[in-house]
Amino acid sequence: MKKILFLLLFILVINSCKKDEDNIVSPNNRDYTPKIITENYGNGKLVGFVNDKSGNPLSDVTVFFGAEKTLTKSDGSYQLNTLSAGFNKRIWFQKSGYASTQKLAGINEELPNRIDASLFQIDKTEKMNSDGGLIEGKDFSLEIQPGGFVYYDGSPVEEDVTVEVTAFLTSEDEFLDAFPGDCRGTRVDGTETAIESFGFIDVELKVESGEPVQLAEGVTAIIKIKAPENAPAIIPMWFYDEDKAKWIEEGVGSLDNGFYIAEVSHFTRWNWDRPIELISKIIARVVDNAGNPIEGASLIQTGINRNF
Repeated sequence: MKKILFLLLFILVINSCKKDEDNIVSPNNRDYTPKIITENYGNGKLVGFVNDKSGNPLSDVTVFFGAEKTLTKSDGSYQLNTLSAGFNKRIWFQKSGYASTQKLAGINEELPNRIDASLFQIDKTEKMNSDGGLIEGKDFSLEIQPGGFVYYDGSPVEEDVTVEVTAFLTSEDEFLDAFPGDCRGTRVDGTETAIESFGFIDVELKVESGEPVQLAEGVTAIIKIKAPENAPAIIPMWFYDEDKAKWIEEGVGSLDNGFYIAEVSHFTRWNWDRPIELISKIIARVVDNAGNPIEGASLIQTGINRNF
């Protein structure tokens, strides 16, 4: 009888311990669900190729438009099939270990459409707490001041934050294919302008669950990247708004001993850009190898001595 009673007590203790393990929660008892991006869908098809920083095909990249997702093949190719007609359709490119990007596509449902992209490997990944810290690379640095981090609802983060930093220099052959959005931005006064990039930096802050976080109110960070030759001494700063798919002017950067430097109070991608006036015009006729006109062909203009 004593043996049976002891066995029952032992089973109850084991079950009690298991129940406690099942009830373990995250430090802030938060459930994180990634944001759902809503789009209008149609019958338009979009194809393209994704390369890495060296121009090599990149497989298993997640390419998506709203809820439609696909993976690139071994040659870096992809195809999406449910895009609606129109301009500035947001196409996302993501792969673990790489800085993501967003491209804008113009879609004609009756014609083939193409957008290529490039993903750069993340340069540095480190953990930080409310004390902030310094992350340095060959061509960049990031220094976050003490003060902590917050979730997007404003509540404080009470766990370590993963900081991922990637620098994009204009000297890279794949720079323009990695550049998010297009080479246009919204100025402080609300006017639109073409922009010429002198490099940008991508900083992503997130907790263990993958939930993105931001700098707490009043906390700033110093960002720095290597500047190209003949870079202007003072230059406007622009951050990329993924929801609006636009570069937004905010603040000023300066040249310091061959590096561009700026102080920022929130994170997304930050771009050192000079507003420019577009005065050129191209009038052309696109034909195939038999001389037949091609409708709906995309024309891409790339600056030889400008970064757009």
